[in-house]
Amino acid sequence: MAVRRVLVNAVNLPSTDHTYSPTTTGTAGHDESWITFHQSDGGAGSHTVIAQHDFLNARNISQLKYRLYSRGYAYGDDQADVTVEYQLQYTTDGAAWINITTSTA
Repeated sequence: MAVRRVLVNAVNLPSTDHTYSPTTTGTAGHDESWITFHQSDGGAGSHTVIAQHDFLNARNISQLKYRLYSRGYAYGDDQADVTVEYQLQYTTDGAAWINITTSTA
């Protein structure tokens, strides 16, 4: 009998915990909609936004697909430049994070 594979967005399953930094409410952009988002609000200097999704049950992941949209704004008279970087990482022990990909724009 052939193995049946079902593709599902495991991040949206009820058995997935979500942690955000800075904290936020709602779906924060992992709901596959470009209308919702997770952001870091203004102020000078660097800002980091983290969305972490922990599977409460073991998952056998055979395919990984992702899409990201990031945007940065800079206002002011002194070096108003913006660098946006994203990293896609995973952990199997909750401590050591392994990079899948990094991109800087």
